[in-house]
Amino acid sequence: MPGAPRASRATALALNALAALAALAALSGTAAAHAAGAVEPHAYDRLLWLVLALGTVIGGLVFGLLLLGVWRYREGSDFPRRTPKEHDRRLESAWTAVPIAILVILTALSTQALIESETPPGDAMTIRAVGIQWQWVFTYPDGNTSVNDVWVEEGQHVIFEVTSLDVVHSFFLPEYNLKVDAFPNETYRTWIHADRVGDYDIFCAEFCGLEHGEMQGTLHVYARTTPSRPYGPPPDQQPPPPPPPSDVTVTLGVDGTGSQPPSITLSPAVLRLPLGANVTLVVRNNTTRELDLMIGPPYMLTLVEVDPEDDAALTFKADRPIAGGSIEVRVHEDGGEPATATLVVGSDPAAPPFEPEGGTEGSHAVAWALAGGAVLLLLCVLALALRPPRREAAAPTPAPEVPAGTGGDAHG
Repeated sequence: MPGAPRASRATALALNALAALAALAALSGTAAAHAAGAVEPHAYDRLLWLVLALGTVIGGLVFGLLLLGVWRYREGSDFPRRTPKEHDRRLESAWTAVPIAILVILTALSTQALIESETPPGDAMTIRAVGIQWQWVFTYPDGNTSVNDVWVEEGQHVIFEVTSLDVVHSFFLPEYNLKVDAFPNETYRTWIHADRVGDYDIFCAEFCGLEHGEMQGTLHVYARTTPSRPYGPPPDQQPPPPPPPSDVTVTLGVDGTGSQPPSITLSPAVLRLPLGANVTLVVRNNTTRELDLMIGPPYMLTLVEVDPEDDAALTFKADRPIAGGSIEVRVHEDGGEPATATLVVGSDPAAPPFEPEGGTEGSHAVAWALAGGAVLLLLCVLALALRPPRREAAAPTPAPEVPAGTGGDAHG
């Protein structure tokens, strides 16, 4: 058969290419398996690069064969046409077995990395990370805390217990490929190996309110010291000890009219408290109606049925820092809108209340430009798809040939 040698060479080439892919998966898989043993950030990166490399090689092979076929069998080509083979068991077995082997290797490596990521080393220490609008509060094994900054000595394995006290947050440490959602009343454990000295950004990756973009922190990995200090600020960066808790008494005045619905106002509009203080909040009801007061998360405190023209006190410890908490006061057993004030615990007393910044016009313009470009591209594609096919001019029909001598025969 004239085309058999060339067909055999093509089959052998395809088999060799598939075998090379299997070898690449096995070799890369072995390297990634060793890297994933400690579940360092680069272990996941190597798995990603492995999948990307295999996809690139396989895609290049497929598109290369496709382009080769298009080039060889283009119109006007003198490449010989042969009847295609309907079956080739060796080739069909190869393109079935090799992808299965690649998927098995990738599944094994991914499963190993996932299991390792859920099993921290026995010498790991635990740091609690609590999301509060709009900051991170870290609690070390000795009970000390820090806000937005967490210090860990180089070489430590660290378990982060991630939770929230108010709304849903997301603990995102991009340098370590770490992202864990933080839900109220739920605690999720994850861990890292702090093997590189440096400062690494921490973000909240879940929209959590007006100051979501400001909810940032830093992981400080400092060099080993003597004596070893596995967590907390190193000796040369330790802040001065906080002052002992103080007793603070603040008054919230409530004024209003007897209109229907009643109109009430609070004074002051922003209530600032020092962190760690023992607070006595005196609610002074200067209206003629009974009032209910509620302090929002993370404190969730209530004071109900404050009598008209009377005072009532609510005591609590301001032990949770917050930059924009809410205090609501409404008329008892009335469906009207509450009066609100802002609660700030632990922030700079001189800091002004939060005001959203402008400057969104530029981002809106970019969004509209991208949307317009996408619509224009869609219209172009639809126009090309609906365009009627081009019709080629029909070739003129040749005139029938008249046999020679027919005229003489007709006259005869």
